[in-house]
Amino acid sequence: MVQQKLCLGMTTEEVEATFGQPTDNHFDSIEGDNLFAYILSTPDSVTGMSFPERYYLRFVDNALTRIETQEEEIERDRQERVGQYIQEHSDRVDVKQLMLDKKIKIGMTKEEVKLSWGEPNNVNRTIATNENSEQWVYGSLGESSKMNYLYFEDAVLASWQDSQ
Repeated sequence: MVQQKLCLGMTTEEVEATFGQPTDNHFDSIEGDNLFAYILSTPDSVTGMSFPERYYLRFVDNALTRIETQEEEIERDRQERVGQYIQEHSDRVDVKQLMLDKKIKIGMTKEEVKLSWGEPNNVNRTIATNENSEQWVYGSLGESSKMNYLYFEDAVLASWQDSQ
């Protein structure tokens, strides 16, 4: 069986020549280029959605698929970087699983925290005579957001604070 296709911009005569006379009177009052507008605005019999609605849903679905794919690639890359880090720092094997699980603990270096949680949203530095400290801020201000404040002394995680 040959599958026939309906192409946008077809005239009434072309649609009727391809698909035969309509069983109802949908096309009777439609002439020439108006068929294109009719096709765009008419819900299809399967989904009940018009062409713009179907197109929008397909666009959103494709966008979400691309985002998921990008997130998967980012996660694979992060896991590879954790593996490389552990190979280069064999004395830090104890934090490998924490980094893979996106967890942190006191004593982690800045690099290990970045491998676990990514880049902070903000970094605040305090420079004193005998020490340098930093506060890293994760999260965003907004409704039901969770903020995390990590405190580093001489590039090592010394403490953290979170908001519930």
